Amino acid sequence: MLPLRRPGLSVSTLPKTRHRPPGLDWAVYTQQGVQLSTHTSNTLAGIKTALAELKALPGWNPKQAVFCMEHTGIYNAHLLQQLNELKLALWVGVLFTDQAGRWDAAGQDR
Repeated sequence: MLPLRRPGLSVSTLPKTRHRPPGLDWAVYTQQGVQLSTHTSNTLAGIKTALAELKALPGWNPKQAVFCMEHTGIYNAHLLQQLNELKLALWVGVLFTDQAGRWDAAGQDR
C-alpha cells in the first residue's frame, strides 16, 4: 500500500436527523480511493477518537498528511485548536455560492 498522504476532513453542519447527528465527518483519501470514512461528535473526545482511528491505519504518517476542511466559523474551533496543538498540516477553505446557489471555492462565476 502506498503511504497515506491526503486525509480529507469534512465538517458536517447539517441539522440533527434520525440518520446522522451533527458533528464531524472524517475521510481519508489516497491514490487507491477512500481508506477511512467515519463520523464523530464535535467534541474533544470525538476528535481524539478520529485521530486514534487515523493512527491505526496502515502506513499512516501524520507528517505526510494535510487536513482539509471548509471554514464554518466557531463550529470547527475545537478541531482547529487540537490540530494546531499537534502541529499537523491544515488547510481551511472558504466556499462561496453564486446567484444560482452553486458552490465555488474561488468565489468566481461559472
